[in-house]
Amino acid sequence: DASRYLIANGKKIEGKQLLTKALKGAVKGEASLYMAELLIQEGKYVEAEKMLTPLTIDTRYLYRASYMVADIMERQGKYAAAIEYLLRIVKTATDYRIAAKLGDLYYKTKDRQNAVKYYIMASNKGDGLSSVKAGDCLYISGDYTKAKIYYKRALDYNVKDPKSLQWAQYQYGKLTKSNDYLKKAVTGGGEIAEAAAMISGDR
Repeated sequence: DASRYLIANGKKIEGKQLLTKALKGAVKGEASLYMAELLIQEGKYVEAEKMLTPLTIDTRYLYRASYMVADIMERQGKYAAAIEYLLRIVKTATDYRIAAKLGDLYYKTKDRQNAVKYYIMASNKGDGLSSVKAGDCLYISGDYTKAKIYYKRALDYNVKDPKSLQWAQYQYGKLTKSNDYLKKAVTGGGEIAEAAAMISGDR
């Protein structure tokens, strides 16, 4: 905690010195996760992965360490390896971020069938942004009925990103012919607002 405080306040050298001490103590696992996080920020992926790999077989750190290793591999363009890591834990993970990350990785590999599968899984765990992405995948595939379900779910979850929220309002309003949602999209401004205004007749 002291290390985090020092680093957050610009004293990175002092913070890392404290963290190095923690790596030798009873909280070695937590300290390793934080050190790996710092190494990733510095672009030292090989060192970070070396620190994280032993933690991926420790049930206390399995999920967080695996997610971070997958993040390293994604940054290096090793999508298949990142997917393999996350597939080991996604079924038992309660954190929606595992499934959401899998959805993004599959989308990057142009595997939309698996992308939507994991976006839906993340949506079922409460992720509003993944609900928008699931809606988009389904919309692109022409399944407008299911797309409406996930855009509405994103709205119910009150997705935090303003642009994603506006997009969900626009898409749901367009698909359901609801002027109420289209008018909400208009208030967000930009090109989406212009398109929503044209459809709703509110120009």
